[in-house]
Amino acid sequence: MAMLLLGVVVVYRCLFQEPAFRGKTLTYWLEKLDHETYMPSASHSNDPRIIGPIRAIKEIGTNGMPTLIKLLNSKDTIGTCSLESFVHWLGWRSFHITKASEKRSLACNGFEVLGKEGMPAVPRLIQLTKTGNEDVRLDALECLISIKPNKDIMLPVLTELFNQSDTELTREAAYWLSSLYPDEASKLSVFIKYPYYKQHLFAPPVKNQAMKN
Repeated sequence: MAMLLLGVVVVYRCLFQEPAFRGKTLTYWLEKLDHETYMPSASHSNDPRIIGPIRAIKEIGTNGMPTLIKLLNSKDTIGTCSLESFVHWLGWRSFHITKASEKRSLACNGFEVLGKEGMPAVPRLIQLTKTGNEDVRLDALECLISIKPNKDIMLPVLTELFNQSDTELTREAAYWLSSLYPDEASKLSVFIKYPYYKQHLFAPPVKNQAMKN
């Protein structure tokens, strides 16, 4: 059994090579980011848990975008939870299969770290906001927001998402329209459909000011 598992690991590594920094893959560095303490808008200059991973992700840079897109587009395989439960039942309590939602979270953190450097991925991210399940589309939108594309790129994306049926994605688009482009949001009747977003007219998120240009 041990040799079989080792063989699977070797084949996986041969087929799915990731860019690395100091011998560690991009996914390794993404996982090192502490999800409890990593707040992109905050300063972590004195937090060693954050300094190393952020530096590694920035050093890997655009070479890591295929990996980030792959993580973002993750979907759970049928039977994943059952397999994990079965292995736990066998006694391997430390065994864990990374869920699709966890992988997408890694991707979002990666694009947050890259910021504007993630611009080459914008066309693919826009495509992901239009297709697939809503979870992938929501996280793709979050990644776009992190990259902060200019208004001529971002406004059409948000407008198209807002004009779809009333879903969580529609509400998320309405939020960002009201926060970033209040004049356009008013013309689109965002504040009629979601009046509680009027409060954002005078307090757009500071970290996303760049997209207003």
